[in-house]
Parts: sequence; C-alpha cells; structure tokens
Amino acid sequence: MVIEICAHAGEWKTAGYLLIEMRREGQLPDATSYAVAMRACLEAGEKGRTLGLWEEMKEGGVEPSKEACALAMSAALDLRDWNRVDAMVEELVEGGREGGGGNQNQRFFLEMMGSFVAGGRWRSALHLLRVLGGGEGREGGKEGVNSASHQLSAGFYEQAVQACAVAGETERAVKTLDEMGRMGFQPSTFIYNVAMEACTKAGDLPGVLGLKRRMRTAKVEFDVVTCNTLLNAFAICGKWDEALSFLQRMPSQYGVRPNLVSCNTALKACVTGRRWREAVVLLNSMQAQNLAPDAVSYRTAMNACIEGGEANRALKIFDRMREDGLPWDVPTYNVVLKACAESHQPEMAWELFQQMQSAGLPAEVRTYTTLMNGWVEAGECHRAIQAFREMRAAGLQPDVYALTVGIKACGVCGLVTQALEFVEETLALRPRVNLDPITFNLAMQVCEEQGAGQEALEVFERMQAEAGVDPNWITYTIVLRVLTDEGRWEDVSALLSTIEGRLTATSSSSSSSSSSSSSPSSLAAVASAAATAATAVAAAEAGTVTAAVAGPAAIASPSLQHHPSSDSFFSEAMRRAVSMAEWDVVAHIFHLAVLSGAIAPPPSSILPPAAEAEPTASEDGIAAAGGGGGGGAAASTGSRKLDKYLYGGAVAAAKERGDVEEVERLITGLCEALSGMEGGKEGVREEYLHTVEDCVRSGDWFPLLEYYGPSLRGRGGGYSAWQQAQQMEQQRRGGERDHRRRGRR
Repeated sequence: MVIEICAHAGEWKTAGYLLIEMRREGQLPDATSYAVAMRACLEAGEKGRTLGLWEEMKEGGVEPSKEACALAMSAALDLRDWNRVDAMVEELVEGGREGGGGNQNQRFFLEMMGSFVAGGRWRSALHLLRVLGGGEGREGGKEGVNSASHQLSAGFYEQAVQACAVAGETERAVKTLDEMGRMGFQPSTFIYNVAMEACTKAGDLPGVLGLKRRMRTAKVEFDVVTCNTLLNAFAICGKWDEALSFLQRMPSQYGVRPNLVSCNTALKACVTGRRWREAVVLLNSMQAQNLAPDAVSYRTAMNACIEGGEANRALKIFDRMREDGLPWDVPTYNVVLKACAESHQPEMAWELFQQMQSAGLPAEVRTYTTLMNGWVEAGECHRAIQAFREMRAAGLQPDVYALTVGIKACGVCGLVTQALEFVEETLALRPRVNLDPITFNLAMQVCEEQGAGQEALEVFERMQAEAGVDPNWITYTIVLRVLTDEGRWEDVSALLSTIEGRLTATSSSSSSSSSSSSSPSSLAAVASAAATAATAVAAAEAGTVTAAVAGPAAIASPSLQHHPSSDSFFSEAMRRAVSMAEWDVVAHIFHLAVLSGAIAPPPSSILPPAAEAEPTASEDGIAAAGGGGGGGAAASTGSRKLDKYLYGGAVAAAKERGDVEEVERLITGLCEALSGMEGGKEGVREEYLHTVEDCVRSGDWFPLLEYYGPSLRGRGGGYSAWQQAQQMEQQRRGGERDHRRRGRR
C-alpha cells in the first residue's frame, strides 16, 4: 500500500527504495508491488530503471503479471532495445501466459496493446504490431520473430489505429488502417469511426470523406456514430449546407435515423455558417421527429441566431426554453448574457447574472466578460470596470479577451492609467498565451486619444519586446499619428524603414530575423531593421520614387498582407506628410505602397506614343511585379481612390523637387490605372495636368490628393466636407509648413 501511494505521488525513487527495504527484511515483493513501482518509473521517464525492476523481479523468481509485462515491453520499445523486445516476445510466446498459449497468449498481447491505447502510447503500439508481424518496418534487432507472426489478428490493427487516433497521430492512424486492409483484415465500423473522428479533430474534411467512400465501397455498415462524425466534420469545416443535406439523407441513403446528437451537431454547423433561419427551422422540426430538444439544442440555436445578427430572436428561443422547463446551467447563462449584450439590453443581462448567482451557479471568466461587453456597448464603462473588479475579487484569473474588453471600457472612460494596468496584467498572464495586436492596439489608442503619446509608444515597444507580438497596419497607423502629431519625422522615416524591412523579408529569412527586424527595442533603432532593403530606402530618401518592384515578389509578413487597414495607413501617412511638406517621407510612403501591392506601380520609363498601343515584354514584367505583392491586380482596375490619392502625393513631391521626368512618369502610371474611366487616358491626363498647375500656383496640394477624374469632378461640383476639413488643417499648420519651405530654400 505504501509503495502504491509513493508511486501515485510520483516518488519513484521512494517506491524503489521500499522494494529494497522489503527484501532486506526478508519479505519478497509480489508482482503487484513490482508493477506499481515500474509504472512510477515509466511515467517519470526512467525507462532504464523500469527494465531494471523487470530483471530484478525475474531474478527473484517472481512470476511477472500482465501489467508488469506490458510496462517492461513499453520501456523496451521506447528505448528501441530490439534485442530485449525480441527476447521478451519469444519468452512470452514460448512460455505462454496463465499456463497456455494459443488464444490465451493472443489475449495477453491484445490486453498489452489495450494498455498502450489507454496510455496514449502509440509508438509502443505500432512497434508491438511490427514485432508480432515478423519485424517489418523495424530498425535494428533481429529480422523477425516467426513464432509470433501467427498472433496477429484484426484486433491488433484496430487497437493500433485507435492508439494513433487517441494521440492525435491522424496520418499514422490512416496508414495503419490501410495496412490492415492490405493484410487481408476487414476494418469494422467502429475502427472506421475512430479514424474519421481523428481526421475530424485535425480539420481534415477530405480525409473524412475519403474514409466514407472506402466504407461504402467495402460495404461496411454505417451506424449513427458514423453519421454523427460526418456531421461534425461538416460543422467544424464550415460546411453547413452539406451538414443539413446529409442530416436529411441519413434515413433514406444510409438507413440511420438521426438522434439528438445528430440534430445538435447540425445546429452546430448552422452556428459556424451563421444560418439562423435554418437553425430555427431545425429546432422546430425536432419535436416532429419525436426528439425533445435539450439544453444543448437551445443553446446552439441561440448561438446561431447571435452569430447571424438576430440576438432578439435568440432571446425568444430562451423564453421557449424556460417554458419547456429545462434547467439552466452556466453555459446557458453565458449564451443568454451574450444575446442580451448583442441586443443592447445590459440591464436584463445584469438581472440574469444576479439570478445566476442566487442559484449558486459559479460564474466563469467568460460570464463576466460577456457582462462587461454589454456594459461597454451601452456606454456604461464604469460598470464594466466594476464587473472586472468583481471577477478578480471572485478569485478568477482574467484571460486575454477579458483584459481586451477592460481596455475597451477604459477607452470609453478615458482612463489611461487603468488601461496601462490592464496591459501589465496581459503581459503577466501565466501560462503564456498566444497574444495578438488587438489588445495592445486598443491600449495605444486610449493613450493617443488622451494625449499620452509617449505611453502609447511604450506599449508599442513592449508588445514586441515582451509579448513577442508583431505590429499590424492598425498598430503602425497609431504610431504614425503619435509621431507626426509630435513632429518626430526622423522617427517616422525609421518606422517606414521597419515596415519596408518586413515587406521585403522572404519567408526563409523572416523566421530567423523576426526578433531583430520586426521587434526593435526602440524607435531610434528601427532603421537598422531595413538592412535588407537598403537600396530601396536610399532611393526613397534621395527623393526618387522607385519604379516597379524588381525581381520575384517578396513574401510579406502575414500581419502585413494587403488589407483595408493598410490602405488607411498609406492614406493617413500621405495626408500628414504632404500637409507638413515632408517630401522625402512622401516618396518613401509611395514606394512602400507599391511594394506592398496596395497600388499599381508606375512604368519603369516613359514609352514613346507608338509603343503605348501594344505593351512590351518589359511592361508585362512590370505589371506582374506590381501584382505580385498581393494587391496590384485590384489596384490597376481604376476603381479605387487610393491610386489617385497616393499618386497625387508622389507627384507633389516630384514637382517640389523639380523632377520633371519623374512627374511625367508618375502621371503616365496614374493614367494607366485610370484607363477604364470615362474620357479615356488622354482626357484624364489633360484634366490632371490642369489640377497640377493649379496646385503649383496656390501651393496647396490637397486638391491633387483628392483628384477623382473628369467625370466625377463634373458631377461633384466642388470639394467634399472631408476636403474642406483637410484644407482647414492645412491652414492651421500653414505657418510651420511655410517656415520649413523657407528653410529649405
């Protein structure tokens, strides 16, 4: 008994010492005591000590138990000690177990395989399968154990498949199933279900469907578990339509009547597909099939309505659940609280929360987070923060989402200090969780809106240095606003260089250099992160807009792929740089926009008029290079404002430098991007040149940034409200801009 207690406590050394003490006192340990100590050693990773106890037991004349044999075999297999494995198998086969061989011996090996399945020891299961099959696929050791070959049966393969499936080794499970068929054994419905479930957990829908086809070809009978596994695979992979169709075809095509699990799984597919109508219809049809919906049915249907934007309908389903008298549990309350939050009924959520506490149900972190989110959406940020404090007082550790909602509440209240405290708690989360930029972006935004720019920059640095989170376009936009508001244009240039370093990083080098190139410790050091793009940066700083991206397309970091937020970054950066006459920065921004694929690139050179009708091979290469960034094709349609906006800034920069050739090249590129607009390329060119001349005379470049083309300008009849706002901002900063111009001259 004492040995067993020590073993369960993980004290394998103490358990072994007690065995020694028993022998010293003249008491011979039995097989059970040895097995307990061996298991403790094996679980502690002491495989050699496990085999030592096995040998010690045999030398002492103790007849090994089945558990001891299985433990010793597992240790030998893990150590790949093939000589010992062969000797153990030969000994077990020759001596038999429990006084006999044949079926009893086979039963013993099956029980050993079962112990491997229960312990998730898939390697041991596969190794034993190879040993019993004659050594095929083994490394080292004897070539085979012919005396054990007759021990193989379908049961060994099925348990080996199950061991791999339990351990998440889906590919090995399917391969073992294939080998089972090649050896002439017919897999059962059960083992097909096991393999399909493994593929489902791995999100491998083609693998699941392949096993389904094999079952039908081999005429293996489908049961309700098979069908439910298929439904779950459809649900996990977002195939709601196929799930509902399969549910309807189960009785006629597969001879299986859907049960409650079948309907609940189909409802789960409606959640992933946000199909609230189908979920409501399915819920209503369950009673017609003599299937009474349970709490899971109602919760899942409510979730489908919430995901489909019908939170009020979810509350109606909740009322129906109450009428049916079903008990409420914590998951049910969580879903209903979410419906209240989504339907802007925080007071109802608060009443339900109090009702939940009165019923003695323990609230979860998710419960408090949902309640907080409802208060935030209602503008009651102080109550949201109070709910957060109550959660901490209840002894619950907040997760990332709870902290994010807390920071969001701080933004509504303008509480910078509290937001930074939430950032501290996020960084202190243990065990370490996977963080994304959302939490840090919200905190930075709170700081920025409250005039705490330095605190925002500190969060920017810490999210990289301490959390290891790469900034996204929204992060960079916030940093850009902070730096430009403070007039720190050198740091803006360094920031752009960092972005360029990430955009030009290849997939092979990004993993090794991410810690240095995408996570600078300070804004003063970010320029060094763009060493791989030194040539392009130098060209931008020299004031020359780089033409197309030469060579193969660079693979950008996933968080810097072309996205609407990247368009916002480039337009915001261009507007601010032009308003302050930072022409070198303007050129760099345009270059990055082309590099990222956000806009179409200009031609590498100005072609003669005769060549414009038929694009040359070099032009095709330029177009391909522009599209390689991920957004060139979309940008060249002429339907996006961003092309005109960023080209306008680049033209302004080139005009200020007096680079006539660069101006002409950029205008040619813009006309190509706007070629599908009314009036044709020449009409666009003429109107654009008039706009450029007007901007030169007035010194105001914003009309050029807001250029829409002749047809739209004719309809618009003047500037938009946004343009007027930008002109007001320009006038407000006009004194500083004029001062800088005079300084340059």
